[in-house]
Amino acid sequence: MTLDQILQQCARNTYNQKVMVRSEAGYTGKGLEYAARFLGFINEVSQKIARERWAPSAEETITLDEHGEFPYDALTQPLIRVQRVRLGREEYPFETDDYGDTCVSDLSSVDVQVLYDYLPATLTVSDLDTPLPFPETQIPPGVIYDYATFRFLYQEGTDYDTTRAQPFLNIFNDAYSKIMPTAFQRRVK
Repeated sequence: MTLDQILQQCARNTYNQKVMVRSEAGYTGKGLEYAARFLGFINEVSQKIARERWAPSAEETITLDEHGEFPYDALTQPLIRVQRVRLGREEYPFETDDYGDTCVSDLSSVDVQVLYDYLPATLTVSDLDTPLPFPETQIPPGVIYDYATFRFLYQEGTDYDTTRAQPFLNIFNDAYSKIMPTAFQRRVK
């Protein structure tokens, strides 16, 4: 699903589909205001999913310094955790610190392959035709739009909307609990 399809589902869930009509220029007026609110919640839940359950991963070549270290910002994507460091086919033990560095044991000044989990990019209203950062086989889109719907309705603050929000929270919690964590995330917990 694209971001726009997720936003449209959020609009249907909150009875705002007449307000959130996309034109050639995107959303405007009240529709843009609602889209921005939904988008904030979509980004929030995407970050939560990536940190706690299932994150996209990437592998890239990094050059270690003379101490066998590389900084987090040497990686292309925003790092959640390093999964593996290899030189050729051999894996090497590593440690990460709170200051933004990873130190690889027994190596220095060489190029290594680093496999890591990363945070998906923050989506904006200019990304309407962009697919979500998760494969639908791993993260059902309903997890994302149910959470955004819950937060939107709950934030409205009326008793009526708070009552309407509760079923979406229940559906989200049930679906979220069924997301299979990656093997590495299961080991971390």
